[in-house]
Amino acid sequence: MSLTPEHAVLNLAAIDSLEVERVKQSLKGYDIIDVGHPGMYNYAASFQTLYSPTKLTEVVFMSQKAKNLVNLQGREICYVDVSTIETLGGGSIPSLLGKLY
Repeated sequence: MSLTPEHAVLNLAAIDSLEVERVKQSLKGYDIIDVGHPGMYNYAASFQTLYSPTKLTEVVFMSQKAKNLVNLQGREICYVDVSTIETLGGGSIPSLLGKLY
């Protein structure tokens, strides 16, 4: 799961059916985007939202693969093709950025 100030991107099918409503309630106020198993396997819910002091706003950093799967309307997005790392390394943008901010 990844969050922007407005969006929660996650795979609801990966959550125990008895917990789905509780998770949705805890995300009240967010636009929930369910990417399902295909999106999860393609890192659609694997991005990082960081504050840009030069832009005075948050910017979403995600892979090109994730950008092609998720529409985060109203968000500035910076995306990079990291398909080699996603395929061979088993990680995506949050793994690359770590906690570098």
